[in-house]
Amino acid sequence: MAKGSVYDYELADGSTRYMAVYRTSNGVQRKKKGFRGVREAERFLNKTMAEVDAGRVIATWDTFAAYIDRWLVEHRPRIEEGTYRDYRVHIERRLKPYFGHLKLGDIAPAHVRRYVAELVEGTAAGAMHGTEALNEPLAVAERLGSFSVNELSRAMSLPPHRVRHLVDRLEREGLIARVGERRPAGRRGRAEIVYRVFGRAARERSSSHVRLIGAKTINNSLIPLRVALGHAVEDGLIARNPAASAPGARERIKVAAEQPEIDFLRLSEIPRYLDACASEYRPLAEILIACGLRISEAIQLTWADVDFAGSVLLVTGSRKSGRGAGEVRGGTKGDRFRGVEFGPRIEGILGDLRARQTEHAAADHTRRPVFATAEGRHLDRRELSRGPHKAALADAGLRESLRLHGLRHTAAASWLAAGLPLIYVQRQLGHASITTTERQYGHLEKSFLRGAARRAEVAIWEGRVEGPQELAAAE
Repeated sequence: MAKGSVYDYELADGSTRYMAVYRTSNGVQRKKKGFRGVREAERFLNKTMAEVDAGRVIATWDTFAAYIDRWLVEHRPRIEEGTYRDYRVHIERRLKPYFGHLKLGDIAPAHVRRYVAELVEGTAAGAMHGTEALNEPLAVAERLGSFSVNELSRAMSLPPHRVRHLVDRLEREGLIARVGERRPAGRRGRAEIVYRVFGRAARERSSSHVRLIGAKTINNSLIPLRVALGHAVEDGLIARNPAASAPGARERIKVAAEQPEIDFLRLSEIPRYLDACASEYRPLAEILIACGLRISEAIQLTWADVDFAGSVLLVTGSRKSGRGAGEVRGGTKGDRFRGVEFGPRIEGILGDLRARQTEHAAADHTRRPVFATAEGRHLDRRELSRGPHKAALADAGLRESLRLHGLRHTAAASWLAAGLPLIYVQRQLGHASITTTERQYGHLEKSFLRGAARRAEVAIWEGRVEGPQELAAAE
């Protein structure tokens, strides 16, 4: 088995750190610094040497920026278009400004932890929504008058590579302009570019409201980082994934996110909402409320997915953003197919819809969307949300902040109000884990828990199980 070595070295403050030195599978010497103890360095070295012997650790001089650009192009055919767009935004706005200058093999878990911490603090690139992230550097630049990247870096106490990214954005936004060059006193080498702020634009921008990104956005930015570095491990470019949890390690690096308060139609509000729905929209609204489908799943349904004999809707796909302006068929969330049960009322609604469509359709209408435009095309989820859904809320006098997705929450809340267990809700909604269902809707499971201890005692000591009518009378 190949061997490596561990050496100690001293930092400027007098403390000791350790480095692991080894050769890659293709014979290039590499070193990994920053270990706080000998055992930590030895564990890394032992694991790396096993990978070297297997031929999976290949020396690469790629920076993270070069690798992630190539990875995104290669990975695009395997993911949904919407996912690709999200990845690209996180990569360009947050990951490349922070990790881009680092060699791929130099990225350590400590870098990932600091990245998360600086996003939370609002000091990392992409920590604020949109151009609001430019407020602070713009204000500092205005105070300086004219400045170079290094001068702005020192004034903001940020690394030059991050400030260079901010300066590029300020220039693209037209808020600063290049006014010349100068060579720092007593220094050799290339002259620095000098910039100046357009004063009025700076004052107007710096006075706008600053809003930091949330925990969910930060955690989502870690997904492409974790996946991309995982593929780098598979390709033998690095020995381990610094953004993933190792066996026996603490919880995966992420920010604890607050569970958002879900909003849904109360039982008394459902008839008001449905009565306010336009006639062509109401069948879809009823099925969303009764079956808990995602809107993207509902508008993808075709008549081949409706099992009238079994009273089941087969959810096998959903509408997703395409590469153009429209939507295309995509997979379900988590690529999990499921059957969703429906009752007699929904059976009647679906039967009426099919009868009306059959009158005007060709002989084979099984591939026709259940919910379609007059021309027989799939509906658009954004138009539904902005149009008939918002109109129904307004006409019913209900809160217009309720999202169309809230009808899925309405279904779950209604099932629990009817005394159905969480396992039923999980299967209807298609959650991969009952934990997800419990976290979102467990606090609504009141009727299922009410009187549970007394019913258990009746079953144990009296040998009988109370039915719904006996339970209602007892309560």
